[in-house]
Amino acid sequence: MSGNNVIIGANAELPVGVTQDAVVLGSAASTVYLAGGAMQASATALTLTTPLIAGGSAGTAGQILKSTGGGIEWAAASTAPAAALSFGGDTTASSANSVYILTGTSAAVLSLPAINTLVGVPLTVKNQSTAVLTVSGAALVAPASTAVIATAPIASGGSCQIVSDGTNWLMLDAAGAPPTTPIAPDTVAIATPASGSAPATLTVTYYVRARTTSLLVQIAQGVIGDSPVYVGAASALASGTGALMSVVVPAAAGTYNTASTVPFRAYVTPFNGWAPGPFNNSITYTFNSPTNVTIATPTGTSAIVGLNVAWTAPPFTPDSNMVEILVGGVVQYTLYSIAGGASTATVPNVRINTAAAISARVTAYKDAVGYVGSDSSGYTWSTPSSVFANRQNIGDNIVQIIGNWTLAYGVSNYQYVNIVLIQYLNVLPQPPPQVVYNVNADINTTTFTSPPLPSYLEEGFYLYDYGITYYNQWEGYNASAGSNRV
Repeated sequence: MSGNNVIIGANAELPVGVTQDAVVLGSAASTVYLAGGAMQASATALTLTTPLIAGGSAGTAGQILKSTGGGIEWAAASTAPAAALSFGGDTTASSANSVYILTGTSAAVLSLPAINTLVGVPLTVKNQSTAVLTVSGAALVAPASTAVIATAPIASGGSCQIVSDGTNWLMLDAAGAPPTTPIAPDTVAIATPASGSAPATLTVTYYVRARTTSLLVQIAQGVIGDSPVYVGAASALASGTGALMSVVVPAAAGTYNTASTVPFRAYVTPFNGWAPGPFNNSITYTFNSPTNVTIATPTGTSAIVGLNVAWTAPPFTPDSNMVEILVGGVVQYTLYSIAGGASTATVPNVRINTAAAISARVTAYKDAVGYVGSDSSGYTWSTPSSVFANRQNIGDNIVQIIGNWTLAYGVSNYQYVNIVLIQYLNVLPQPPPQVVYNVNADINTTTFTSPPLPSYLEEGFYLYDYGITYYNQWEGYNASAGSNRV
């Protein structure tokens, strides 16, 4: 058959190798059969009209016509190109060759084309060089694995067969010495999303360890039995040992579910070619809760206390926040309806027991769901600081001790300060210390001078130090400090 347009009659048979630009049926009810089972498409696509392919369909270069049992359709060629390619440097696989042989002494990369290229065509790869041949593909699946990796090194003398199923490049087998097992990455963490209560991606950071060529990064939300529930995955090439890397992991369903209180984890598995190493995972991460909750300096007197609470807001804007004040782990006061984007709140003066550690808790609300942040560390009144003493001679064997200190914050929550001066006889064995000065002073006192004291007896001489203690009105919790010995 020849010519640009061929008109055939009813029940005609097309011989093998027809290369016309168009095939037109003589009547709508005609049936066309293939002789030999297939017809090769030309570089200028053939257009087949009803009833061969409903609606008409154009073939492309390299496609063939196959029988469907009730008609025919265009399909990828099932026969592999026969040519073999020997190469000594980086190259890309194509439809021209089905066998690729690396020769020479230099390492090289064989890049695989688009996944939908050469579907079903087996490619054979052999490393005849003394260096490493690296196979690189956008969706490469290692032998004996379902993990998608980015690269697979083939050692000298090794070989493998690769075929595309239209979704992944599948390594069906691999021969030669397997790659050395890589070391698990460390410092795996999920970075705070840039914005949105339901982000489309999460960024995972990690340090690359030795013998790693690529990594599989997976996001899991919750565990069923012993199996993590993976909700996103991405692969990445290693940028070098000891390097901090990050990869953006898209959500499998479009957006990550932040309406759930189930926390996220990131699992990072290293690969050295097709050899997987031990994975490492991040700590649980709930990016929809307030973090870094702290209590700033309190104010007030005695049991009447005001508190300034600060926190890091979640990346989305809550509808509102709630701040709770806890004493000894028990909620004593709650502040409601704080603005959604707030990161600080002032709790007005409340009557609480300052004899125990005080902590704060912040809950963010979005669409009636509460995201509870971790409690702040317990806040207790500070110990006096810069406590110091000097001794001066005021006569024969008579001394005075002069001391000073810096007021502790929250000192207004105390009732008085007690000052105790202690002397030690500097002989061995040393007798028990003696209290030689004890006085209760005003809470705002920061200095003192002792009465005259004997400095020594015949068998030795004395050393002195002192302690100060703040007492609140209940004589419950107190803050103490001691001076240097003089």
